[in-house]
Amino acid sequence: MRTRYKPWAKPYLDDHQEIVIKSLDDDPSFFADGPLEMEIGCGKGDFIVALATNNPNTKYLAIEVSAMVAAMAARKAVENKLQNIRFIVDDVAKILPLFLDETLGAIYLNFSDPWPKKKHEKRRLTFPAKLLEYTRILKKGGYLFFKSDNDALYDYSLATIKESPLELIAYTDNYSALAEGDAMSEYEKQFRNLSKNINRIVARRK
Repeated sequence: MRTRYKPWAKPYLDDHQEIVIKSLDDDPSFFADGPLEMEIGCGKGDFIVALATNNPNTKYLAIEVSAMVAAMAARKAVENKLQNIRFIVDDVAKILPLFLDETLGAIYLNFSDPWPKKKHEKRRLTFPAKLLEYTRILKKGGYLFFKSDNDALYDYSLATIKESPLELIAYTDNYSALAEGDAMSEYEKQFRNLSKNINRIVARRK
């Protein structure tokens, strides 16, 4: 869904460089120690802000390619005075190679763009090459969480994860009740209100 142009978005991001960084090197102390988790495609931020609020001792990195929606997410973090979250506005494909091995405790993929055309398969966040990168940067025992309203992307992701080095822990095409420690994104709230089924996959690095 295309987001309307928001003239305040880029100035807001520029004004809040305490939480909006351009690369992993911009805030080395934030990434130096302590548990770290990442959401790829944070959207308007409901999910990652909820996790950061509920888990103040865990650090969160939110990646979002759209400055318009990233600004909305960052504003929620600022309004909630969250110190344990950082945002990067960029394509995740540029960020993944910068991570050291075994860095993250969890990666969240929530309602990602399905990129339905075959020619765009490499852009899907569960494309095999990306799963290899997730495996590399997850700590041993670290988790990959996937949620989607798109049934075709769910089927594709289930197949690629089964063929990846990750261990498949759980999957369902009818994720009706939130698991402990989970939270809802703005999309999930909308889809649940419309009684649309939610697909979920949980995988783990061995």
